[in-house]
Amino acid sequence: ETNVPPAAKKDEQAEKTPPGRTIISADAELWIDFDYNGGVDRELLQYVHHRNKNPEIIVFHHTGMPQTTKFEDIIRVIKNKRDSQGNPWLTAYHCVVMPDGQIFPFCRWDRYGNHVAGANLTSLGIALHGNFEIDANVPFSNADGSFGNQRPTENQLKNAAKIVLLWCKLYDIKIDFKTKILPHNHFVDKACPGSGFPYQEFEKWIEFYAEKWEKSSFIKDKIAEFKLKPYVYV
Repeated sequence: ETNVPPAAKKDEQAEKTPPGRTIISADAELWIDFDYNGGVDRELLQYVHHRNKNPEIIVFHHTGMPQTTKFEDIIRVIKNKRDSQGNPWLTAYHCVVMPDGQIFPFCRWDRYGNHVAGANLTSLGIALHGNFEIDANVPFSNADGSFGNQRPTENQLKNAAKIVLLWCKLYDIKIDFKTKILPHNHFVDKACPGSGFPYQEFEKWIEFYAEKWEKSSFIKDKIAEFKLKPYVYV
């Protein structure tokens, strides 16, 4: 019980088959239903941001923005940024997960994004939308809750965990929270993803779904289908 994330018992019910439901629909509750077709500006990235190999690590972030900011505004804010040569950013995170759990692919997965200095070429980046820094001594923190939620919602954590696990399956990335699945602040001196981020709970959700997915032929078929999509592999 202590190794199960909060509310995981509700997800475990998906393994059972209530009257009138099938095994397939139960397993489907453990999957993630979202469209991936290359993310934002896939054509723009056709000839730039190339990797020389598939990603090897996953980096998780918070956007640091107010919870009410829409995905379109997140894109706008990021594209207003400039690199060291003064060129505008073309892309950033590979996925953004909103507070309601909605998943928005951003950067093409077969390209690198601007999200972690020094490790962009080898990584995938996922951002949970919001500001989870609760230390008032940190500039632009959400200590007073003015940015919205001070920690990710349950749906946000669960769907972010599923995206991380999907990437692990697609790119053969080991579920290792010391070397392979890492917070932004592991690489740079930044608060991201914030002192209010529930690291252990996030890890438990990833482990929880990894166990469930391993037992599901339905989900294994879904992963096999995903491997055939364009814009996934170098």
